[in-house]
Amino acid sequence: MGIHVVNPALAGDTNVDLARPEVLLYMPKPNGGYQLVGVEYFAPVLVRAPGGAPQPWFAAGPWPSDWQIVNPAPTLLGRTFDGPMPGHEPGMPWHYDLHVWAWQPNPAGDFAHFNPRLSCTDGHVSAR
Repeated sequence: MGIHVVNPALAGDTNVDLARPEVLLYMPKPNGGYQLVGVEYFAPVLVRAPGGAPQPWFAAGPWPSDWQIVNPAPTLLGRTFDGPMPGHEPGMPWHYDLHVWAWQPNPAGDFAHFNPRLSCTDGHVSAR
C-alpha cells in the first residue's frame, strides 16, 4: 500500500469529505522523492457499552457482545467503506476505510485495498 501520511485531525473523527482525505498514499521513486499514488478515507468505529458514551475501540479483538456500533460504515463516491476492521498497528482503532488509486492505475479496481501493479523493492516503487 505504500507510505501512509496520516492527517491525525481528520482521522480522529467520523466525518468524511471527498476533498479532504484522511490519508495520502505515496511510493518512493527510484531517483529519490515520492510519488502520490492514491488516498485512503478513514473513519474510526465508535462503540458504546450499555449506558456508556460512544468511544473508539483499540483492542486487537472485537468488543464485548453487549456493546453496540454507533456509526455505520460511511459511503463516498457511491462506495461503502470496508470494515469494521481492527487497527493495522498498535494505537490504531478499529475503523472503516476506502482506498482510491487515483494516480496509479489498479487492475484490481480503483477502490481495491491493494494495487498489484505497485511493489516496494529496495525502498523504491516499481510499476508492473
